[in-house]
Amino acid sequence: MPSDPKATQQIDGLRLEWLPEHITCDINAIYQHHDGNVACELHIFTSQEGFGPHLLRHHINDLANAISRDRVANLLHKSYNHVPWDDIMEYICEYTIFQLRKTPVPISITDFTEAKPPEFCLFPFVLRRENNMLFGPGGGGKSLLALLWLILIESAMMENPFKWILHPKPLSILYLDWERSFNTHIYRIRGILWGLGQPAWGTGETQFNYQRLYLPLFQEIRNVQALITYHKADLIIIDSAGMAAGGDMNKTEPAIQFFGALGRLRTVSNETITSLILTHVAKNPETNRKTPYGNIYWRNECSSVWEIIPGEDKGHNINHLTLRNDKHNDYSWQPDIGLEIEWGEDGTRYKLCEPARRNEKRETWGMIWDALGSTSSIQEIAKSTGLDYGVVQNQLRVMEVEGYVDNPTYGKWAQGRRLG
Repeated sequence: MPSDPKATQQIDGLRLEWLPEHITCDINAIYQHHDGNVACELHIFTSQEGFGPHLLRHHINDLANAISRDRVANLLHKSYNHVPWDDIMEYICEYTIFQLRKTPVPISITDFTEAKPPEFCLFPFVLRRENNMLFGPGGGGKSLLALLWLILIESAMMENPFKWILHPKPLSILYLDWERSFNTHIYRIRGILWGLGQPAWGTGETQFNYQRLYLPLFQEIRNVQALITYHKADLIIIDSAGMAAGGDMNKTEPAIQFFGALGRLRTVSNETITSLILTHVAKNPETNRKTPYGNIYWRNECSSVWEIIPGEDKGHNINHLTLRNDKHNDYSWQPDIGLEIEWGEDGTRYKLCEPARRNEKRETWGMIWDALGSTSSIQEIAKSTGLDYGVVQNQLRVMEVEGYVDNPTYGKWAQGRRLG
């Protein structure tokens, strides 16, 4: 009989180790078919001297099938006939099935004394321990803005003109890049530091933790987890979602795989990991409203979403951006923020400025404003105007920021100042 194995949970599966026998088995890609059969990929290797480390990599479609187990055991006997493979294979299969189907431990909330308000890595843009998104057109300044945020978060105590948006404590950040080169980023970072009056990086205790990736996030999950552990990262920046998804973003599956991978990273890191996802923009032809590109999951799975709107003077050495709060969970709606970026030989400078005026469909606003004269319900407004419920809901939020409507009671809306 083999010894009792040591079992550990990994980011992409399970690991079983029979230490006296020098045998390790990684169990990955665990999947339960619609008929109840459990499949997985086995990678079995040894640390025994005189043998090649990799003994077997094999896919099993049905772990409960004795014939499949015996077939794998026979293959292993041919290359390494020093352990009871029949017993080991039975343990691997039964343990994997048990772990997949075990009943979760129920949790009851009885004490609210430890409840804390939401925390920010960078107020009001990046909610800590949540998925956050920044979207905008290609070349619109997403990466430049993310690098500024990275510097401000990592070096929270250094002198800079944005004290009001800082988290009081520096955090470790890992930049995961699917688009550009390392040199491009350090060139940009140097310019931002010079513009902030920082010839060196912060206090010298922080650094730019960077990794260029090529495969979709769910395929790089083990490498990313190793990097998070090595750098003790609190926040990962994903640039950008299109390449990290590895598929058609308008379809559901790439989004589910992407956010499933983020969920596993968060679980393994004890729910401490924050993500900032950079992505491109799409435009709804019916509502003229810009949204993150792709399936609705991309927006819905994030707790904080900001749109970056480049100014019309793009291409000069001074560019104006507007940051617009597209979605917020667990914090109040934020007004538009204007940001001026100036490029020069002595660095890249950022300063606050007036945001761009909104260019909404005023006829839609007028219809909604008029309907509020006789009702306060979104459903009734949609019915009377013929507009989609979601369009009314989103436009009311925008109109509230501008002061054209009020929301005095949850779920009830009222006219604000008259449309000009």
